[in-house]
Amino acid sequence: MSMASHESIGFVGLGGMGRGLVKNLLKHGRGVTVFDINDAALANAVAQGATAATDVASLAGQVDILAVCVTTAEVVQEMMLGDGGAQGALKRMRPGAVFLDHTTTSPAMWKS
Repeated sequence: MSMASHESIGFVGLGGMGRGLVKNLLKHGRGVTVFDINDAALANAVAQGATAATDVASLAGQVDILAVCVTTAEVVQEMMLGDGGAQGALKRMRPGAVFLDHTTTSPAMWKS
């Protein structure tokens, strides 16, 4: 799938891997709106050209592609489906939006 230049990208999780992925998107001229619970990581991404989101749920509702790279599958599940995502960020996503999970996850986690 190639990304059209007009597709908006949101990225949650700016740790070791997420930080590098966002840096490369920005390097190639893509606009990225980001969120992280670590204020320093968020500020670093903004200094590189990203736009900061105030929370995951609102970010999910404003982008065509939502990528996450967080610590565990349980965090992803809570953020996207549970109360940790303000009633579940997945519910806020636009029809046709794409969700990309870059988190290291056990396949068994998503079979339940």
